[in-house]
Amino acid sequence: MSPRTRTRKASPNWTLVACVLASSLSFVEGSVLSVALPAIRASYGAGAAEVQWVVNAYLLPLSALLLLGGALGDHYGRRRLLVIGTSIFAVTSLLCALAATLPILLAARAAQGVGAALLLPNSLALLNAAFEGEKRGRAVGIWAAAGAAAAAVAPLIGGGWSITPAGPRSSTSTCRLRWERSCSR
Repeated sequence: MSPRTRTRKASPNWTLVACVLASSLSFVEGSVLSVALPAIRASYGAGAAEVQWVVNAYLLPLSALLLLGGALGDHYGRRRLLVIGTSIFAVTSLLCALAATLPILLAARAAQGVGAALLLPNSLALLNAAFEGEKRGRAVGIWAAAGAAAAAVAPLIGGGWSITPAGPRSSTSTCRLRWERSCSR
């Protein structure tokens, strides 16, 4: 086999790190947002029902498209769909941060859910392919534990950032890049 036709296989440990980091985005997003909802509500002047859609706009596409995301990974390549999903998630996180109105925020949150639906199943599928036997079980356990730990710690980190008077309103990707009016006085 010539050097040009050889394919380079990633180290299983680096695959684990990449999959844990990518999937943690979704796990963190799911838990940190609840801490920031009061600030988001005040920022947009939204009612309780409108603010609930900030959560639902993310969760509905995520849960509806999760199986499709895995099937697309099987068909077009898991790594490719993980990268696409992570990229969609990152770009839409920026759109959430810059959203000037609630409808723009809701649209960006829905697109974020689509990105998460692509990255989550493919991160787990990549682990399944990278490890064998007992090591596979250990890798999946690390993936799940890291996601749970990220989701548990996220409100502490995000909440501290979003409610301190010195910082901008923020939750991981649903941050608002405006200073609190009370801080500028």
